[in-house]
Formats: sequence, structure tokens, C-alpha cells
Amino acid sequence: MNCNFKLSIFIILVIIVSIFLGCGESSLENPVVSETNPSETKPIESTPVPDSALEKPTVTINISKSTVSLGESVKITATVSAVNSSKLILNWVNATGYGELSNIKQNSATWTAPSIGIGEVRVEVIQLIVTVISHVISVKESGVDTNTNIETVTKTIPITIID
Repeated sequence: MNCNFKLSIFIILVIIVSIFLGCGESSLENPVVSETNPSETKPIESTPVPDSALEKPTVTINISKSTVSLGESVKITATVSAVNSSKLILNWVNATGYGELSNIKQNSATWTAPSIGIGEVRVEVIQLIVTVISHVISVKESGVDTNTNIETVTKTIPITIID
């Protein structure tokens, strides 16, 4: 017999044996499938969403003085009530653009009136935007439910500048 013919028969036999061994039921247990009947499982209790996660924060502003002369500085601090949150963001904004907002920290900032006057009383407006982000995860019969709650409070701080 030819060597190529023997090799061809050997390859065909290996393929046939592989097919027979590959067919059939596996004897290993499937680790993904549960052995319990789904109708026998107990329902999962729902976890209520706490009311504190849905409330707006209470923001208190303290200002060193509300009327300033040219070149004077004002220290502004903010206190945010205890909130159930994942993230608390305080953003200080110089709304009217007059003067300079500096030393900006999470809960405080310093505003300085300009040195040059315009000959009239002017009101500067600083705004504090407080954003509270909370993630609530609850388990229900249908599965896990995740909610992201975003609450925003804006406080306006007027400062009067006199020459």
C-alpha cells in the first residue's frame, strides 16, 4: 500500500473517533445551572429607599461682611447639612464678573472688590451651586434596581460695593 493511502485512512479514522467522543452528554455538572427548582425559591424582599436619599440638602451661607469698600475682601463659607450622598460638589461662581473670587476651597472662598471704582454703588453677585449625587441600590423580586439621584441647590450671595 501506498504511504499516502495509509495516512489518509489514519486521518479519516481519527476524525471518526473524535466525532464519536465529542458527541453525547457531558458527565460534568454545569456550575451555572442551579439544582433547585426555580418555583421552590423564596422571593427576595424589597429594600425601601430611605427618605433622606431623596431630600434636597440644606445650605447655610456665612459671609464676613455684605457691604465693602474698594479693594476689601470678603470671606464666604458654606455649610451643607448631612446628606446621604456618594458625592458632594460645591461650585463657586462670580456671576456678575466684578471683583475677583480666590482661595476657592470646597466649602469656602474669598471675594475681593476691585481697587478702581466707577463712582456709584454696585452690587456683586456670587453664586454657590451645591450638587448632591446619591446612588440607591435596592433588591427587588425582579432583580437589582439602581437609581441615581441628583439634587441641586443654588444660593445667591449679594455683596454691595461702595466708593
